[in-house]
Amino acid sequence: PVLLSPLEDRRVLEWGIGITDCVKRASRMASEVKAHEFRSALPDLLERIQVCQPRLICFNGLMGYRQAIDPEGTLGLQA
Repeated sequence: PVLLSPLEDRRVLEWGIGITDCVKRASRMASEVKAHEFRSALPDLLERIQVCQPRLICFNGLMGYRQAIDPEGTLGLQA
């Protein structure tokens, strides 16, 4: 294991891990981001997914996933 500082977050790419935001603006909580912002960010997110071809995608919380991908999404593995 390697302990990374926040300034080294790009190093996760060395292990084939990528991190991104759905909505590219600062917010303290996902609840501050409006549903239309998640939906309008979806094309760019899908393009990044297509380019990077990740084996899996994780969302930090259900709100962004439900707003951008599946309103009925639940915790756990999605199809």
